[in-house]
Amino acid sequence: MKTFHEFQREIIRLRKLYNAGVDAFTYKRKNLYIENKSKTDLEYKVFLGGGEDNNFLIAETMKEYQWQLKDFFAKDLRAIFLIRVISALEVYLIDSIREIFVLRKDLFHKQNSIIDFTHSELLSSKSISSLWSKLINKECRNLQNQGFTEVRKYYKTNFGIGFENSEVSIKYLEKIHDIRHLLVHRLGKVDEIFKHKYNFTKAKISLTQEEFYQALNGVINFGIYLNNEIDKITLIEKDKKKKIESTGVILIQFDETINLDFVYPDFTFLSKEEVLLAKDIVDKYDVSDKLMTISVSGEQNHVSAYLKELRNLEKEELINIIEKKITNPTKKPNLTNDQIELIRTLFGKGANKTDISQKLAVSKTKVSRTIDWLKENHKT
Repeated sequence: MKTFHEFQREIIRLRKLYNAGVDAFTYKRKNLYIENKSKTDLEYKVFLGGGEDNNFLIAETMKEYQWQLKDFFAKDLRAIFLIRVISALEVYLIDSIREIFVLRKDLFHKQNSIIDFTHSELLSSKSISSLWSKLINKECRNLQNQGFTEVRKYYKTNFGIGFENSEVSIKYLEKIHDIRHLLVHRLGKVDEIFKHKYNFTKAKISLTQEEFYQALNGVINFGIYLNNEIDKITLIEKDKKKKIESTGVILIQFDETINLDFVYPDFTFLSKEEVLLAKDIVDKYDVSDKLMTISVSGEQNHVSAYLKELRNLEKEELINIIEKKITNPTKKPNLTNDQIELIRTLFGKGANKTDISQKLAVSKTKVSRTIDWLKENHKT
């Protein structure tokens, strides 16, 4: 799922950033030791860039700076990054619900649930998909304000996914959520509830490097479990073949700052009253520099609806459609079945289009289109 890959990238990025920070602290401390080994006076202030502007103050003395580099900076970095790690997990949990909604709306059928919409919300909705977006956004917004425990209940009740079946224990996931809460709202100072709940004796949260890595690994392993469970309930039968009427290639130019959601498998668009996903149409896409080649296939009206989405992006000047080559099916000719059968028979015996046209008193153009239609439908 797209949401999982974004979550995974964020955790990997945070891990690398933390490691780079610790490496920089270690390198700096080692070099400071060498630079100041022969000095007796280390009581001068340390500034970023060597200036004397208090905005760039690093430490009140060189001794303090050396002490901070030993572990103080890294300890603060672990606390700040843990906040970000749990935030990434929360975003992943909520955004995954939106992805499930796109693929399995049947899982959201709640007979006893009432959703309130104002008249203006209903009347301002341009389509059914717009209403669906508002519905799922309200659902997710409510969950965001209720915490990890309520999100866990929601997954169990609506999707049959039990967080307790993960190799990462629920108690541990709750604990790192509670730690994040203390870091954000109490600057790490421990309250009586936390002390009692986890038999914690210290006055303040202080993560060791081992505990920080444990949190990173626990969160990513839980994310992998959840992604696998979501795949199980959103999996579409692989042997289900789509009906192909139109095929083609679209070449577009795009600004590197825009989001390329329109080629992602779960991108949603409408064809009349039918909700479709990009994966129903997009077979593959290739990106080179600021150019993208999109290969499409599917029912003619579905491909046309997808092209309409791209044209809307072009109107907003987000992309530029440089070229499109779409092959659409030949329509069944406006002839009687007997005429069509006679054309098929005569053409099969080697008669040319001119002879067939004269024999049936039908225009040569209609004969030609009929033969094309017969070939496409394997009737010749």
